[in-house]
Amino acid sequence: MNVDTKPNQTSGTRAAWADFAKGLTIILVVMMHSTLGVELALGKSAFMGDVVTFARSFRMPLFFAISGLFAAAALNRSWLKFADVKLIHFAYFYVLWSILQIGVRLALAGHGQHDISWHQFALIPVSPFGTIWFIYILPLFFLVARFSRAVPPLLVFGAAALMSVFQTHGSGIVVDSFTKYLVFFLGGLYAGPWIKALAAWAHDKVLGVTGLCLAFAAANLQVMAWGQVEHPAFALAMGCFGAATMVALSSLVGHYRLFAPVRYCGQNSLAIYVAFTFPMVAARIIGTKTGVITDPDLLSAFVLATAVAGALAMAWTARRVGLSFLFDRPAAFHLERAGVSDERLAKATRQQAVN
Repeated sequence: MNVDTKPNQTSGTRAAWADFAKGLTIILVVMMHSTLGVELALGKSAFMGDVVTFARSFRMPLFFAISGLFAAAALNRSWLKFADVKLIHFAYFYVLWSILQIGVRLALAGHGQHDISWHQFALIPVSPFGTIWFIYILPLFFLVARFSRAVPPLLVFGAAALMSVFQTHGSGIVVDSFTKYLVFFLGGLYAGPWIKALAAWAHDKVLGVTGLCLAFAAANLQVMAWGQVEHPAFALAMGCFGAATMVALSSLVGHYRLFAPVRYCGQNSLAIYVAFTFPMVAARIIGTKTGVITDPDLLSAFVLATAVAGALAMAWTARRVGLSFLFDRPAAFHLERAGVSDERLAKATRQQAVN
């Protein structure tokens, strides 16, 4: 791979920074699960654990903000196309990979770090299993944005911000995540022009972006020192600050060939997200059982790299051995191919809203 430090002019700047931002977030998500799993297995803390804590303030806010940023076009589509690409699409992968994750963990019961039972299958419609919660909650955010199009954005965003500040705890992952992260999805949706303007400004502003990163790092470290990382008000403020900072950083460095692997991860973030747990757990078990790597940071890095590369390898292999349905939704699960009409879907949706 060419690691030339000159900008890659073959791809659009907007796509480059957005793919880099998505790649950064999915890598940070895998890092979190990899590092915490290794620390639990070894009973030792690691420096990478501090990185995970530092990234907590912006990891998921950036993920949802980028999702909201590019949601506007889908919200204006017909109900058929909207439901197909933003509801059925995620539902397909959610159900499929929930079944796979639960099934594999049941088959390997006793080798993981969490209890698992058959009743998890029955909870799939209402309670996401393990790491799969993101693709359960995202369609709910799209529905909120779709049904609130006629409401002033400031009012909707304000309500979401209040919900985030007074978020629920212990009400289940769906309710807790909904109240915590909806504001960032709506922020990406409503602040789209400003976010794109920030990305355009940051594209060649080395000193400006460096200063912004230093300011965020100082503020984030101070919040960590206060022990207020999970405080709702601080989480909201630092989530917005951190997401904006990462957008600027992504625009500045994301288009360089050096970061092509990160962009590639962003382009394949869904495949990594649904599949990374399998190679991650395998790498952690091998690493801890063999004892070849005893340093928690090195083992965490090994598990992280294996999890990301393993998920990408699974997707690449599946598409070449007749198992592409694992990572690509088959035509049979597209509404247009299934013979559903816009009129019928809109009528059913209106009826459901009335009921």
